[in-house]
Amino acid sequence: MNKSDQQIKDEYASLLKKAKIVSVILALLIAPRLILNFSSLETFLGFNNNTALIPLGIGVIICVAFYYFYWRCPACNKLPGDSWSRTTCKNCSVKLK
Repeated sequence: MNKSDQQIKDEYASLLKKAKIVSVILALLIAPRLILNFSSLETFLGFNNNTALIPLGIGVIICVAFYYFYWRCPACNKLPGDSWSRTTCKNCSVKLK
């Protein structure tokens, strides 16, 4: 079943929205470690320098898993490229935006 151009663009827009949500989640999970490293605080939100690695690791795993399993072109189901600003798939050259 071939998808129409509009279906591909809609699916890619949905994928971009999910990617941005995953990136925000990653930033929130990395924040305690960054704040502890760049400030003189001993703890932040109950995390110390070592325990802040736990949410950081979880965030990285979530982000890597999302991009590995879900970052696919809606038309050819392969990696469309490496940026959010991509307008065409690098594999099948279908317009994504």
